[in-house]
Amino acid sequence: MAAFRATLEELSEADLLLHVVDASDPYLERKMEAVGRVLVDLTLGSIPRLTVMNKIDRVEDSVVEGLCRRFDAVAVSGPEARRA
Repeated sequence: MAAFRATLEELSEADLLLHVVDASDPYLERKMEAVGRVLVDLTLGSIPRLTVMNKIDRVEDSVVEGLCRRFDAVAVSGPEARRA
């Protein structure tokens, strides 16, 4: 817990937070909301966030496009994925 707390303290000095989300997770929206609540609780809600949809190789292209539009996100995947 102490290491986690130290990481959170460093976040307060960040200019931008990258919120990496598993695009294939059926509960991604619920988890995104939970992260948002935690950031607000920690008074980090005002730091700009870039949402990154990860593991896009596990979902259909149309789903990825919809998620990126809906959450103003960028899409990425690991080097072994079917897309660059």
